[in-house]
Amino acid sequence: MKKESKYILPLLLICSLLLLVGCLAPFPDITEFMVQGKIMIPNSSTKDVTGWIPLPNATVTITDSEGITHTVMIDSEGYYSFPELPPGANYIITATGQIEGNTIIVKDIIPLVEEGENYDAGTADCESTALSLALEALLDEGLTLEEIDLVEIQNTTHFANLVSTVCLVLEAYGNVTTDPGTLGQVEEVVEEIIPPPTPSPSPPAPSSDATLSALALSDGTITPAFASTTTSYTAQVDNSTTSITITPTANDSNASIKVSNITVASGSASAEISLNVGENTITTVVTA
Repeated sequence: MKKESKYILPLLLICSLLLLVGCLAPFPDITEFMVQGKIMIPNSSTKDVTGWIPLPNATVTITDSEGITHTVMIDSEGYYSFPELPPGANYIITATGQIEGNTIIVKDIIPLVEEGENYDAGTADCESTALSLALEALLDEGLTLEEIDLVEIQNTTHFANLVSTVCLVLEAYGNVTTDPGTLGQVEEVVEEIIPPPTPSPSPPAPSSDATLSALALSDGTITPAFASTTTSYTAQVDNSTTSITITPTANDSNASIKVSNITVASGSASAEISLNVGENTITTVVTA
């Protein structure tokens, strides 16, 4: 019994030492995350998403928040994974493959993932592809990843139509990045978020009717009586009048009015004459 006891104390010391070393050892500082997902497409007979098959020999790319592009291949069941990526927001995943001689592109998006977290993107589908296409178009318009709200894109009135169009293109083994119908739907979604600039108003067209419709004096009377075809008038005012305002009005509000040869009768005192044209007033002093 005593022979066995001499091994117990050293063994306990070794176990205690191992526990102590384990407690003192620092935990790894996880600053990157893993992304995984699945890429599927419709097969030749089943168009419903439940019957989709892996995109043959597809490559999957993603550009991280540091601007570095990563590329992997999917496995035989359509799965892919990126083991080491820095944290970021709205990462776009693009899968490209060939089937029946056609280039097929399917996309997905990774929303904001915090430091040290892993993310399962699930199976890329029509909606994730449509959302990615709209996101890329907004980036082309100058927005940043941090400024773009994915929910805002999904809530636009044209997004549902975009998803339907993407499904039809994928089912026909078309390329969603070059299909005119898809690109048109993407543009409509983008315009809901970033409305096109309002064009500057056109300048008023030149007047086609520059004849006068009225001629008013602030004091006195004119001779002859006003007529739209008359271009010369005489104003008669009291001798004590020192100023007078003339207000001509044209049939067309855009017409330019020119008044010339304002004179004061011989022997009269100097007079201040004001001409009102639209919002402008021109004042001059005329001496006999």
